Amino acid sequence: MPIHHRQLPPFSALLAFEAVARLGSFTAAAKELHVSQAAISQKVRELETWMSADLVVRQRPHPAITEDGLKIADSIRSGVTTITRSLDAAKRRTSRGNRVALAITNTFALYWLGPRIESFYAAHPDIELSLLTSDREITESRIEFDLGVTFATETPQDYAATRLFQTQVIAVASPRYLQSRPAALEPGQWDHDMLLHLSPESWMDWPEWLNTVNLPHDERLRASYHSNYITLMQAALAGRGIALGWRHLVDPILQAGELVKIGSHSATSSGAYHLIWNEPVTETGPNAVTTLRDWFLQFIEA
Repeated sequence: MPIHHRQLPPFSALLAFEAVARLGSFTAAAKELHVSQAAISQKVRELETWMSADLVVRQRPHPAITEDGLKIADSIRSGVTTITRSLDAAKRRTSRGNRVALAITNTFALYWLGPRIESFYAAHPDIELSLLTSDREITESRIEFDLGVTFATETPQDYAATRLFQTQVIAVASPRYLQSRPAALEPGQWDHDMLLHLSPESWMDWPEWLNTVNLPHDERLRASYHSNYITLMQAALAGRGIALGWRHLVDPILQAGELVKIGSHSATSSGAYHLIWNEPVTETGPNAVTTLRDWFLQFIEA
């Protein structure tokens, strides 16, 4: 369908109105767009004149957006996001060549990708990975990437996504720690254990895990708290207590004998790891992004 410029209002008016609707202030919109407040007001008026309708109720202390205005603001936001993603993707393809921007958490980078990445490089020595890592899930960060891996209880809605795997959660400790306690995790053997907690807990915590595997527990059990999963696992490796290990992350450490699974109990994670991206990656045939995506897909589990 052809687009006629007379069917659309000025793009600058659309951006000004979207900023006012999102930020709830002409002043804040002017600051974000680096123009004067009068210019923002003029652009919004221009859009209202073009539509022959009021979109903003000008009142103090904050303007109110009409129902039609809210719908239009959502449409503008969606359209601009689509355009921006397409432009960024095209820019990455032309400027990066065989470089792929992979967004993952620090934990996933260290414990899952680290032990496996050499197999990818061995098969594809011409591809360069640019790792974008963070302590936060990438869906919560405003970063541009080609592919990402995130843990979520539901399939991410703002991206194309493929579910990779759930994981089993088990109790693990170092051999050094186990020298001072029985290896079997049974009721009545918790009195002197130190449980390593993640705080704030974004995954499965100890009370949830103990309830899931039907193990009685005392709320007064000794605990040590850590701000991220990497420091928590370092404490477990150093023999400072028992941690909840996510099998896909700790399997290499278990295989190396640096940690040991305690007892036979395990619980299934409520969420799953998903591979996500912003656009189709197979339209132009084989490329670096498609190659990396296909490499990840071999790890899909039912």
